[in-house]
Amino acid sequence: MLFPLFMKARKYQSKNHFKQALPFIILAVLVITAYAGMLRAGFVYDDHTQLEENVALRNLKNIPTFFTDPARTSGSMIFEEIYRPLRATVFAIGYQVWGLNPAGFHAVNIFLHLLNTLLILVLLRRLIQSESAAFAAALLFAAHPALTENVCWVCSSSDLLCMLFFLIGLVAFFRFREEAGTKRKVFYALALVGLLLALLAKEMGVTFAAAVVVIDLWREGWRKQTLRRWIEYAPLWLITLCYLVFRATVMSQFAQREAWGATPWATAGIMARGIKYYIRLLLYPFDLTIIPGVRIDIPLTSVETLFSIALVAGLLVFAISFRRRFPVATLGIILFFVLLLPVSNIIPIKAVVGDRFIYIPALGFVIVAGAFFGRLESICGGSRGRAALAAAGLIIVVFLLSLNTIVRTVDWRDDFSLYKAAVDVNPRHPRPREMLAKAYFMQGDFEAARENSLEALRANPYTVDAHTLLGTVYLQQGLLRPAEQEFKIALELEPAAGDARTNLGIVYKEQGRLDEALAQFELARRHSPMVSEILNNIGSVLLTKKDTAAATEYLYKALEVKPDNWEAACNLTFALISLQKYADAVQVARASLAYYPDEPELLALLGRAYSAQGDLQRAAQAFALALSRNPADAQTALFLAELYMKSKHYDRAADIYCRMSDRFPTDVRFHVLSASALERAGRLEAALERLEKAAALAPGDQALQQKLAALRQQARHQ
Repeated sequence: MLFPLFMKARKYQSKNHFKQALPFIILAVLVITAYAGMLRAGFVYDDHTQLEENVALRNLKNIPTFFTDPARTSGSMIFEEIYRPLRATVFAIGYQVWGLNPAGFHAVNIFLHLLNTLLILVLLRRLIQSESAAFAAALLFAAHPALTENVCWVCSSSDLLCMLFFLIGLVAFFRFREEAGTKRKVFYALALVGLLLALLAKEMGVTFAAAVVVIDLWREGWRKQTLRRWIEYAPLWLITLCYLVFRATVMSQFAQREAWGATPWATAGIMARGIKYYIRLLLYPFDLTIIPGVRIDIPLTSVETLFSIALVAGLLVFAISFRRRFPVATLGIILFFVLLLPVSNIIPIKAVVGDRFIYIPALGFVIVAGAFFGRLESICGGSRGRAALAAAGLIIVVFLLSLNTIVRTVDWRDDFSLYKAAVDVNPRHPRPREMLAKAYFMQGDFEAARENSLEALRANPYTVDAHTLLGTVYLQQGLLRPAEQEFKIALELEPAAGDARTNLGIVYKEQGRLDEALAQFELARRHSPMVSEILNNIGSVLLTKKDTAAATEYLYKALEVKPDNWEAACNLTFALISLQKYADAVQVARASLAYYPDEPELLALLGRAYSAQGDLQRAAQAFALALSRNPADAQTALFLAELYMKSKHYDRAADIYCRMSDRFPTDVRFHVLSASALERAGRLEAALERLEKAAALAPGDQALQQKLAALRQQARHQ
């Protein structure tokens, strides 16, 4: 077990193993009870791109590339600044065990949160003199609703993994201080490994070395900060520096943007309001949303901004001034600020705030809570009445927090529930409306998608994503002119908007403006050179323009980037058949069918390739399977029936033609083909019936009338 390894502390040794394990058992039951509902939830938000659609995760051989290729670790070049190799490795292993079953991934997140809760208890026992106070604070961490985003969102396992190895590293480092000889070296090595793995989970791990120094300073003061002590810190800082250099040079990506504020003072005000939001989230965890409504346009002189700055400054002054009087509480305050540094926008990132950013800084909060409970315990003294009252209060608080957490997990069961809850919290914020509109769009409710897109634009007419989504709705409804207008507005607002440019190209293609479509796709490709969908769109236009050889180059690239792009696979298979490269067409189709075994269009194309090779048996099998998946596909039915005619299986051919003529009773062609197959099968009466229907539909067709007369004469002589 991991935890007994760390629990050397003198006063926690006990021969009563059950009593020793009871706090851990209670915490485990609390975590499982609070989050058990997530085992029935699906994938949400970025889970679709970074996990569900990330084909690199489906092969364990790709694990080394997770550490060097951002597109593989995040699932798309769109998220290339997201470097999460450890998370991608866990996902890949999980896929081998339970495939794309969301329950497996949610179970991992719940288990990681449980491990972190238990490690929190282990660490707090070392920082707080009271075991019961440490346990009470761990209960808050286990059930706190502010942490639901990290536990419920599968992709936020990066935060859970970072916290896990962060805590292992901290506890190991302080065990290293207590040990001697070989054990001392082992624990120091474990601390270094914990730091490295925390960094590979998420960049929040860069605060590890600072956290160690802060804890030492607060516990021991400056007098013990000797040269030997700083030599012990050096490898921690070196690993952190190497990681930062690697990210900045080899990976060349951070999730950065320009400063949120127009001036440094404005940015400072935004940072202060962000910190105030996190404090509110921990103290009052209600109105939770995946899109927090922290505004960036509030002036520095506003009451909210001034209050936020005063709150931050007051906490820092209190922590420094009262370090000796309240050592544990002030340590928690300082750690909270230190652990929040990577997401505080000192170096601007792409989000002002996010609930997921609070998971690791929550360590500071639970330390403060532990100090509070320790103080409360000393106030109660030996009074059983006071102790019982305090325990009852704690139970009520934990119960209410757990109940709120359970309610919040319901919001995370699917995209629609999550975005609907975000709209309920911030009905005038455009971003939740955009996301809800997208959820409606994915459900096929285009009218609701249109209404929510318009609501987002009423809130902010300059929202690029809302214009793009509204245009996509119009495109899906066949309203090409309004769609074109919305995409052009989006591109005026943001010329690098890849989705808007790609969709504008699709509009031009639908309108037959192929050169203009190709120009838009090329512009989109210039911004995102390795997006499979863009490469496929270029190949598709080239196919339409009969430039088949050039089309295959783009389509091969599209499949190289995203092997499960079935549309690119269909286009490439069709192109290879057109170029009479039938063996290559078979290879491409079969490779794609490994991802989509029931895709009728791919199966039909595979049948055509087999047929062109002369492998009629396999062609018939492919066509039959395609037709079973899509019985309304008349073209595939014709191909299969023609194969049966060639192989002299006239009855089978007749059955297919008859089904198609029944499905399309006004189509003369199917009645004629049915009659021909029935005639060859020797079923003249049925053939005559079908041909009479065809003649009735086309009374002016002299050839058909002559054939009908001949068949009647043949039937009379039989």
